[in-house]
Amino acid sequence: MADEWCEHDSDAMSCPVCRPAPALPPTRRAPTTSPKSADDQIAPLSGTKDISVPVHQVEPYVGSDWLMASSGYASDLRPGGWVYLRHDGHLAGRVRARSMGWRDRRPWRTGVDAGEARPGLVFEVDPSTWDDFELDLGDDAERMRQGYRYLLTTADGADVEHLAVGDPIPVGEWISATQTSRPVSHPLCRVAVMDLTYDERKFTEMVLYVADRLRGDRAGGATKLNKVLFFAEFTHLRRHHAVITGCEFQKLPHGPAPRQLLPVRRSLVRSGAAEVVEEDFLGRPQHRLVPLRPADTSIFSANEHRSIDDVLEQLAGMTGTQVSDLSHEEPGWQLTRDGETIPYATAFLDFPQVPTPTSERLAQEVAERYGVAATG
Repeated sequence: MADEWCEHDSDAMSCPVCRPAPALPPTRRAPTTSPKSADDQIAPLSGTKDISVPVHQVEPYVGSDWLMASSGYASDLRPGGWVYLRHDGHLAGRVRARSMGWRDRRPWRTGVDAGEARPGLVFEVDPSTWDDFELDLGDDAERMRQGYRYLLTTADGADVEHLAVGDPIPVGEWISATQTSRPVSHPLCRVAVMDLTYDERKFTEMVLYVADRLRGDRAGGATKLNKVLFFAEFTHLRRHHAVITGCEFQKLPHGPAPRQLLPVRRSLVRSGAAEVVEEDFLGRPQHRLVPLRPADTSIFSANEHRSIDDVLEQLAGMTGTQVSDLSHEEPGWQLTRDGETIPYATAFLDFPQVPTPTSERLAQEVAERYGVAATG
């Protein structure tokens, strides 16, 4: 086939003016809680509560794999949490949530000719988990006629406690979609059952991000990486009552460590995304994870990113031994035996304040400002 020549007397495919522009890769969209179409990636569920939604009839919904999300994204619904149907002053039926999803067609289920709502959000639910739960709302029924209502389900599954968005989990025993598989030796570790779902992709990017931030930290080896991951998760949980990745921490002699770190590290090395290098640190070998690609930080919310960065800043300048000693002050480490899982609920137990370089610097600044002696 003869070559095509352009007006610039050149092969059209090689002419710098006429040759086709290279195809651009598709734009990566960050997960959102306000999708506009099926092309948007919807943020995963990350709350701590169950939810009830109002319906005009119960029977048409039972057995289905989705429910109308008429009030938008359920910000405080936990992964695997119960979605209750609320009708005529009662909770009548419940099903486990899988995720928030998008449907271009959302037919109303209150009659054959009921039509359908505009495209929008739905609750994607597990149809195998439908349960004919029944509870009279009593005096609460009138104020719960519209909108979502968040709640907790008691451990026996027979009763609920209603909460507002953002309310902390109160002391008590609550039913959980996923619970830690290992026993806990101290009864205080059961003060609250907290639901979590492990997100491996998110944990992988968090490991890469923290390892990259520790490049310039002379003490930024495996011990410090473990502790930054631990304090980031527990700091975020105390602030926002939600975990970042849901990774599981076990008690080891040198402090908490994620159970999933070793397999994720092996995967990163095999894929060429990172390498493990051995360095000499004060005459001792130090193993450091070195990223070979940047972390995808778009997967983190603004609050998650802030929690990770705050922990990195507050632990800056501390050695592996110092951060290890600091982690030993955590009730979760103190109340478990070696090899046991440290429950996330222990994040809410009090422990004595341990001075860090940042806290000591701030104390000194305040002391100098007011002309008093700083106390250690």
